[in-house]
Amino acid sequence: MPTTVITELTVNDPGCNVIVNNIYHLIFFASALLFCLELFRYTLALILPANQVRIPVIVAAALCLVGLVFTITSQIKYLKGKGTYYSAGVGPTICFGTGVLIFLIILFVLCFNHKKIQHSVVFALLPITTVAFVGMVFQIFVPEFLFTAGTLTLVLIGAFFAIENPIGKFEDRSNIDLDTHARNRNSYEKDFADLKKRVKGGRLNYPFMYVICDINGLKTVNDTYGHLEGDKLILSAAEVLMENLKSCSNVYRIGGDEFAVFYEGVRIGDVEDEIKSIPAACEKESKKLVTPLSISIGSALYNEGDDVEDLVRIADEKMYKNKDNFYREKGINRRKVQDYASVFRDEEAKILKINLTDDSFSIFKVIMAEKKKEEGYSDSFSEWVKGFIKAGYVHDESAQIYAENVILKDWCEYFDEGGQKISFIYKRRYDKEFYQSLVEVIKGNEYSPKSQIVFLFVKNLGIK
Repeated sequence: MPTTVITELTVNDPGCNVIVNNIYHLIFFASALLFCLELFRYTLALILPANQVRIPVIVAAALCLVGLVFTITSQIKYLKGKGTYYSAGVGPTICFGTGVLIFLIILFVLCFNHKKIQHSVVFALLPITTVAFVGMVFQIFVPEFLFTAGTLTLVLIGAFFAIENPIGKFEDRSNIDLDTHARNRNSYEKDFADLKKRVKGGRLNYPFMYVICDINGLKTVNDTYGHLEGDKLILSAAEVLMENLKSCSNVYRIGGDEFAVFYEGVRIGDVEDEIKSIPAACEKESKKLVTPLSISIGSALYNEGDDVEDLVRIADEKMYKNKDNFYREKGINRRKVQDYASVFRDEEAKILKINLTDDSFSIFKVIMAEKKKEEGYSDSFSEWVKGFIKAGYVHDESAQIYAENVILKDWCEYFDEGGQKISFIYKRRYDKEFYQSLVEVIKGNEYSPKSQIVFLFVKNLGIK
């Protein structure tokens, strides 16, 4: 705004030196274009991964530079309008046209990608940017209107409330996963609670589809190449999902390598096409990683009257089924990392890969009702075992058998001494009924005293 006031005074001062006048106008054009360019970069960053923002910003910057070069090298004309002088010529025309074009693209991005952008940002930027664009177009027909500075000031105010508003910053920190820039677990739980309220109140926008995504082989990458490479795998997966699942409301990171997606009011065919695009996108992204990126996906379509929690369970089960299929089909990957498709069984109620050394595990198959903290679930295998008992999954008749056979210290000693398999039968609860179940703990192929990898299988024998 100050530069506009100064240029307004100099251009209407007959005694002002032409060189001084040109310098002030050049400063005005440069500052206006830099502001447009920064707003353009910020807007693109709302919807695109960082590596895809660079090229369009460079192109826009090149156009801005061309306008400034022409402003310096060609003569600026100062024409008499209705009541005031205004600048014209090749340079000012290119600068002004570039600014209008950038604003047009910003409007397009905000309008057609509003579902991907935080609502507070859209509400702050879109109305003011629209007014600014209309004002700039109006100035094309009434050049002495000199609305450019006003429009940029309006957008600056909008950008402040969208970007610099402290409340908005705190909201971002509480809702955005800082590693992947996807929405975080906190945001997921709030939006999922809101979803259940809207379902109950009959305000859901149909069709609605719930999608769950899980990275294949992350544990193997962490164990083989280190957590730094595992983190790269997570970041790449998040980037692939956010880039290709374009019609969803948000991509949420709800666990270490697990993501959830809501599709509301989107054609089922479009959703299916976006999901089908993931494998090819993963293959392309894999060129930057130590091992191929692969994501198992499960989806469930909501039908009126369904329980939303059941929708999550169905999608989860489909995802784990796809994960099983992935390991069956893969066998040996390009880095010669062995998987365990050969020991998977369709009948199992639970399949876990357990590292007894650090008391950690990864899930290949599980009954989703058990994967809840209120059901005793924990990220530590030994703690999950305790919670499993407290939650009433072990029948009183089998309490002693279970206690004698599920002792992690004994498992370590047994396998360290060359043992290959532990098995026992006990009575456990499935939903509301108790059935005899076969438990098998099998020594992993890469088992060593420093990395005690075993597999646990639980099979329902169907006998009460």
